[in-house]
Amino acid sequence: MALLYIIAQILIARYTNGYLYGLFSSVFSVICINFFFTYPFFRLNFTLSGYPVTFIGMLIIILLTTATTSSLLSDGSILSV
Repeated sequence: MALLYIIAQILIARYTNGYLYGLFSSVFSVICINFFFTYPFFRLNFTLSGYPVTFIGMLIIILLTTATTSSLLSDGSILSV
């Protein structure tokens, strides 16, 4: 599940501009994972132990990915001119 999350975030960061789409997709993914894959199933439960750490970790991953991708995209556009 984590690998699918990271691949999706990398693709979103690659094909969009800025941080907004990455942040939105990260929050949406955390909510979906909580809703579908944690007990009680098909209910939101943010009181699980370790859940805030997971949420913060996922946000850090997408922020680093988006910053790196944006930097590489801007460097690439400067080099191609």
